[in-house]
Amino acid sequence: MLVSILICSRNRCESLKETLVALRRLEIPSGIKVEAVLVDNGSTDGAGELMRGFLWPGASVVFAEEARPGKGHSLNTAIAAS
Repeated sequence: MLVSILICSRNRCESLKETLVALRRLEIPSGIKVEAVLVDNGSTDGAGELMRGFLWPGASVVFAEEARPGKGHSLNTAIAAS
């Protein structure tokens, strides 16, 4: 089974850091494949760079950018990338 975790962010670098740290703490059960799909929605506060550098041992990480502002655009980009 594959589980995709979609995270879209725009200028929320500090709370994004907390979220990514929490993801790394998750224990992934055997038989489950996990991917984190991170979408930067035009951030100017370093959130995009944080996403690009995120590594999660035991899971795959996909990074995408969405220039059009809005949660819907970002989620559609994340779904397409997963």
